[in-house]
Amino acid sequence: MSRQAHPMRIEVVSTKPLSTHSASKRMKKFLAENTAVHTLPNSVVYQLNEINRSIKKPSKKD
Repeated sequence: MSRQAHPMRIEVVSTKPLSTHSASKRMKKFLAENTAVHTLPNSVVYQLNEINRSIKKPSKKD
């Protein structure tokens, strides 16, 4: 039987030594990069919320 990689297998290769501290730093960096929406000005966030609200609930004035 030939060995085949599992289709969902994900390998992470890092050149950095693994330690709790570096893992914590990488997680903080990941969260910072992936939660950038929180750095938007409040006015922009408000406008985006208004747009989403109007898309989800079209007015029934017709």
